[in-house]
Amino acid sequence: MTWRRSRDFIFFALEQRYWYEARGFYVDSECVRCVECRHKRRVAKRRHQRYTALQGRASLSREEMMQLVDDCIFLLQQGMLKKPSRLDRIKHAALRQVPEYAGAKTLQLLLQAAYGPCPLHNLTG
Repeated sequence: MTWRRSRDFIFFALEQRYWYEARGFYVDSECVRCVECRHKRRVAKRRHQRYTALQGRASLSREEMMQLVDDCIFLLQQGMLKKPSRLDRIKHAALRQVPEYAGAKTLQLLLQAAYGPCPLHNLTG
């Protein structure tokens, strides 16, 4: 069997039996992703769910804000976040609430690299 990444994989009879009996998959089902890829996908999904839950809340504790910043950094690096205005709001909130947290500065630098300087700072009055 070959993965989408062209890596060989041996699907042993015991594994096939487990997938058929316990998981309810067809006997002739084939895996699409390797264990490593499935793990990375699950981590990204969990982090995106946590990001969604945290960014929708009105107020966050310091620990939650740091988690949100870390999730933003991870998801931004994975190409899973695309709205600069939302990310900029999170960055500003993090710089206000946890200015000493290195993740807040890292997020600021990543956003500058990805989208340029903050448009709010370029307004002329």
